[in-house]
Amino acid sequence: MEESPDTRIAKHTAALELPQVSSEEKRRAYVRRGMAYGEKGLYHEAIADYTAALALPHILAFEAGAALLNRGAAYGLIGETEKEIADYSFIISHSDFSPHDRARAFYNRAVAYQELGRTEEAITDYTVVIAMPDEFDAGSLLNPSLEDRMNSRINRAWAYDKCGKVELAIADCSEVIGAPGASPDQKARALLTRGVMMANNGQTEAALADLSTIIAMPDAPLKVRTSAEKYQREITEKAAVEHSAGAQDEPKSGCFVATACYDSPDCAEISVLRQFRDEAMMPSSLGRTLMALYYRLSPPIAELLHRHAGLRVFVRERIVSPIVKLIEKT
Repeated sequence: MEESPDTRIAKHTAALELPQVSSEEKRRAYVRRGMAYGEKGLYHEAIADYTAALALPHILAFEAGAALLNRGAAYGLIGETEKEIADYSFIISHSDFSPHDRARAFYNRAVAYQELGRTEEAITDYTVVIAMPDEFDAGSLLNPSLEDRMNSRINRAWAYDKCGKVELAIADCSEVIGAPGASPDQKARALLTRGVMMANNGQTEAALADLSTIIAMPDAPLKVRTSAEKYQREITEKAAVEHSAGAQDEPKSGCFVATACYDSPDCAEISVLRQFRDEAMMPSSLGRTLMALYYRLSPPIAELLHRHAGLRVFVRERIVSPIVKLIEKT
């Protein structure tokens, strides 16, 4: 059974109070107690312990790396971002730290830069992590992890997007989505990121396809799936409003084909279809996807019906009216 943070704090405090304890044992106790303090949210106490460990003589590089990374994270959690960046920069500037520690420092510093709005610096650090050699064992602590690489691409995508480099942002997301080693969480986040960016760039169909993929993923995190459903609903409703506003003969309903078949957008049949759209289609993700497709395809069909009276009568009597009657019966 894993020990609780309180138990570990007490154990390492007792070790530090022993009359004869070596520098190595003190250092280990400080670092491990600092980690326990961090788990309890006692970040100032954690920082003090990491600082004490770093002040001891003859500290090895891998021990210093762990203490600096953990202290940097604790600084970040109390809002002292510049001190956080300083700890990561110290690791980055000294080649005796392991590739794993340096990769983690680059990644953490990029996240800190991004939070401060220093986007170009964040992109530079993410790029370093992504470009690091790929010759490593998945269980090794000596090289940057695949997780850091995938997360760097997702975060760099947001940074590229902020700089207006949408194509580069979408390319980063696509790399994660297609990577064999990416986790379901990372693939889902990359799909969400790419979907939002495509929607913002006017690529509505592609955006809805990415969001629908997330919703259909059995192992997508609940938070990501919920966000995908939210964005899918917003994108579909926005498309409905835009298409409706752009239709000369149908400013209200959004039922382009049906409106073209009748004399007025306010007739009883159109009201039935509008109610079916709002109450039966729009609440579900599948319904919103189908409505988005309809809003894309129907305006040219409606225009054709406006120009050909005979075809308009045929579609009204043989297609639209039977659909209306079926809806009224349900």
